[in-house]
Amino acid sequence: MDWKGFCCAVLLVSLFGVSACSQQRTVQDSENRLPEMEQECIPEPVFNGRACIYQANRGAAESVVLVHGLNGAGRRDWQHQIARLSKEYHVLTFDLPGFGNSTKQSASYTPENYARFVDYVTGRYIDGPFYLVGHSMGGAISLSFSARYPHKVKGLLVANVAGVLHRLALGKLMARGWVTGETEGENGFGNFVQKMVGKVLEFFDAGVERAQQAAESHIELEPSASAAKWLVETDFSEILPAVRVPTLIVWGGSDTVAPIRTAWVLRKSLPQARLAVIPGAGHMVMWERPARFTSLLLSFIKTEMARPEADAAERQPVADNAPVAQCVARSGVVYEGDFSRISLSNCDNVVIRNARVRRFDAVGSRVDIIDSTIDSTGVGLEVIGSEVSVTASDIRADVAIRSAGSRLDLAGVTIQADTAVVESTRTSTLTFSVTRVDSPQYRRFFHRHVRLPADGKLRPVPATVPAPAIGTLIYLDYIYQLDIIWRWIP
Repeated sequence: MDWKGFCCAVLLVSLFGVSACSQQRTVQDSENRLPEMEQECIPEPVFNGRACIYQANRGAAESVVLVHGLNGAGRRDWQHQIARLSKEYHVLTFDLPGFGNSTKQSASYTPENYARFVDYVTGRYIDGPFYLVGHSMGGAISLSFSARYPHKVKGLLVANVAGVLHRLALGKLMARGWVTGETEGENGFGNFVQKMVGKVLEFFDAGVERAQQAAESHIELEPSASAAKWLVETDFSEILPAVRVPTLIVWGGSDTVAPIRTAWVLRKSLPQARLAVIPGAGHMVMWERPARFTSLLLSFIKTEMARPEADAAERQPVADNAPVAQCVARSGVVYEGDFSRISLSNCDNVVIRNARVRRFDAVGSRVDIIDSTIDSTGVGLEVIGSEVSVTASDIRADVAIRSAGSRLDLAGVTIQADTAVVESTRTSTLTFSVTRVDSPQYRRFFHRHVRLPADGKLRPVPATVPAPAIGTLIYLDYIYQLDIIWRWIP
C-alpha cells in the first residue's frame, strides 16, 4: 500500500469507529413485534434474479411501500413501522436485489434500475396509487421512482437520504461530522481536521491515475460497492424538480452520515415538500425514534398531502438604510435579516441564514450561507482566500461570484448572472451540487467539481469516482446498522 492508500485507510477506520460508537448509544428498543407477514421470493426481470417480498394486511384499501437503504433489509429495517402500519394499511416491503435474502450478483445497481424494480413489484401486488417511504439509499430510489412514475405515488416520505450532494461535498460533511461527533458547533481541533479532510478528499477526487481507473473498470464490484458507486455518481439535478407529488422530508438532527444540509437542498428543490427534523436522532431515524417517526408518517398519510410551506411573497428590494455588518477576527458569528453589506475579514465559523444581502465579501474567512438571498447589481459573492458554503439559496447579480484562492461549495443554489457566473484572479475550486445556473454562457444545472484558474476558464475535474469515495459510501450505512444486525442474531 502506498502512502496515499495508507492515509485514506487511517482516515476511514478512524471515522467509522466514531460512527459505530455513536450509533450504539442512540438506537432504542421497541416493544412492538412484527405481525405475521407473507413472504414470497419471486423472479424479477430488472436484475434477472430472485427478490424476496414481504406483505402484511393485504386486504386493506390503501398500501404503503417501504424501501430500505444500503446494506439493509425490508422486514428488519422497517420492523417498528410495519407493526403499526399493518393495523390499518396494506404494507409491502422487500429486500432490494443485492441485499437481504434477494439474489446477490454483479449488476448495475443504479437508482434508476432500482426504481424500475420497485415499479415491477408494486405493479404485481398493488392496484392503484400508494404511499412510498424510503430511507437513505431507499430515499434516493424513491425520489427516482416518483420522478419517473408520478401517477403511481399518492404521497412520498423520504428520510435521511444518502447521495444527492456531489460526492466531494458529501465526503467533507461526513468527515466533519464523524471527527467532531457533532452536527452543530466545532472546536479548534475540529476546524483543523475539517480543513485537512477537505484538502485530502479534493486531492483524491482530482488525482486519480488513468491506469487505476482503467483497472477498476474491469473489476466486478459486489452489490454494496456497486450500489454505492452508482449512487454517488447519480446526478439528481433533473430528478428533483420532476418529483411533483406531496413530499415529507424527515431527518435526524444529529445525522453524520447523510448531513442535514441534504435535507435543506431537498426542501428547496422539491416542488411540494416540507421538512420535519427529529432532534437528537441520527441516520437510522426510524429505529432511533420509532414512535416519533411513525407518528409523522401516519399524520402525513392521513392528510394525504405534505402541506408544503407556501412560497414567500415577492419581496421588496433590500432597503437603502439596511445595516452594514462587519466581522474582524471573530468566530461563531450568526447573521440573520436584511443587510446592505456583510464584510468578513479573518473570521471563522460564520453563519448567514434567512438573510437578504446586497453585497457580500470575505477575506481569509470561513462561512456557511443557508436559505438566503444575495441580490446585487454588481458582484454577488467576492471572496479571497476563503472557504464558503452556500446552501438552498439564491444569488442574483451581474457577476455571481468573484474568487481568488478560495474554495466554494454550492448546493441547491439558484444562480442568475447577467454577465458571468464566476470570475477569478487566483486559482480557486468550486463544487456544485444540483445548482441551477442561468447566465449568458449557461442555462442548465451544474453538478460537478471544477478548478478555476486565474484565466477564469472552468476546467472539470475527472468524473470517475475514486476508491476512497466509493469506500466511504459502502460502509456509511453498514457501520450505522451494525447494532441492528446484532439484535437479529439469535
